[in-house]
Amino acid sequence: MLKLYINAGKKKKIRRGDILGALVNSGNIPSESIGVIEVFDNYSHAHILNGDGTKLLKAMKEINLKGKPVKIEKAREK
Repeated sequence: MLKLYINAGKKKKIRRGDILGALVNSGNIPSESIGVIEVFDNYSHAHILNGDGTKLLKAMKEINLKGKPVKIEKAREK
């Protein structure tokens, strides 16, 4: 499992469905490979399963959510 950091959250009116759709459509991975999506005020986390996280990160560094580009990267460990 790989945890992704996305630099957009509730304050930009981002919802879990927006992130799911963008990752599946732009990242070319099946929706079954996406686990928990957490949306916080200023950022979001998406858990990518089945080893598809590395493939997703190589394919894309930026996605569009609600028509605006946002950055996507591996989340830091606490």
